Amino acid sequence: MDEALTQISVDISGRPSLNFTEISPTVTRLIPQDVKYTFEDAKHFLQSFVNNCGMNMHISIKSSSDLHHILEAIFKALGIALDKATQIDLRRQGVPSTKGKI
Repeated sequence: MDEALTQISVDISGRPSLNFTEISPTVTRLIPQDVKYTFEDAKHFLQSFVNNCGMNMHISIKSSSDLHHILEAIFKALGIALDKATQIDLRRQGVPSTKGKI
């Protein structure tokens, strides 16, 4: 994860949507030949995850070096974003939604 930086925002709203920034085409040239996964594989997984969870997710890749580090940064940031999105905020009353339900 040394050279990768990602930012993820999630909204568990019941309305699935996945938005990615484009990554540089040079990243794909940095993938070792023996790697059995692609960026498209990760995008497919994340789209399926978003659709089944009913969440809106924005993924911004701020800096990149190789696919392994990008994916590692994405999944670590996703874990942190999901943890924060599902925490109970004692300062709020009721459901944390402007529509009153999730």
